[in-house]
Amino acid sequence: MKKAILLFISLFLIAAFYSCVEPDNNSSGSSEASDNLSENDESTMESSFEKSENEVSVSSEDSSKTNLSINDIEDIEQLGLTKEDERYLLIKAFLNGDTAVMEEKGCLEKGVLDDYKTLKIGAYTIYPRDDYTVIFSFDIIESGLDTMPVGEHTVLVESPYDTYFTTYNKIYDEASAAQYALFEWDVFYKICDYSDPASLTGEQKEDYISSLTEYVLWSKSEFTLDEFQEYAYKISGLKDIIPSDDYLCDGLYSVHRCGGIMYSYEVIDEKTENGITTVTIQFYADWAETIKSHVIEYKLKQIDEDLIFLSSDYVYESDHEPLIY
Repeated sequence: MKKAILLFISLFLIAAFYSCVEPDNNSSGSSEASDNLSENDESTMESSFEKSENEVSVSSEDSSKTNLSINDIEDIEQLGLTKEDERYLLIKAFLNGDTAVMEEKGCLEKGVLDDYKTLKIGAYTIYPRDDYTVIFSFDIIESGLDTMPVGEHTVLVESPYDTYFTTYNKIYDEASAAQYALFEWDVFYKICDYSDPASLTGEQKEDYISSLTEYVLWSKSEFTLDEFQEYAYKISGLKDIIPSDDYLCDGLYSVHRCGGIMYSYEVIDEKTENGITTVTIQFYADWAETIKSHVIEYKLKQIDEDLIFLSSDYVYESDHEPLIY
């Protein structure tokens, strides 16, 4: 009996051995299939991942403009805002033609938005961009304002301090050397004639020396008094100019490059003729660049590597002063 059992076990083990060896004849093919499967799986996963990313992207975009958007200002709470929110109050004032409220919230001069009263608004959409900004798209169906003609418009509604409309996705051209020079001369929005520095007296001369000092000190980080006077003489022909002590630190003069006054504006023309560069700038009286202020023309002259400011004057003088911030 024991022999029978041992014989049975032996036969069973032999059968098991051959059953294990048989698949080895196809082991190479199985490996390739496995590799191909892995590659296919990986490719499929990458494809699925890309598709998933696209779906998420589209979904997110749809979410911001549909699921998280409203077409009635009274539904503002659906965006997580309240009816005490300054952005809600500003948009409501715009829809109601209440320009006085808009001016107050944006710290604008009284009456500057009066032309908004000519606008008739059709359909609109509101959706949040971030914690402080709401995107407001609207159709204008009637307009007496050339900067806001009939058609679709989009603005940003910014908060939490002053609350106002500002431009949305506007692309500005890179500033030219002449435009940078206007900042360096500190003559933005000044009406003046510095074409003959030697003839200037009194307050005009003081203003010129102040502008000249700014320009010279912008050219490099620090100057000794002798270096400054040499450079200033080269540009202006004036000798022995002494900058204000406001620019003096540890015996050297330098310009303060931290902030400054900014204007709402757009460069509308620049041309160079006979060595004179003329830059024409349209200023605006509001954040969204919809209310035109003055148009000012600036003239500069190239001398070696320097752009020397000559003069500025009005092309058009508006009732509204430029927005300064």
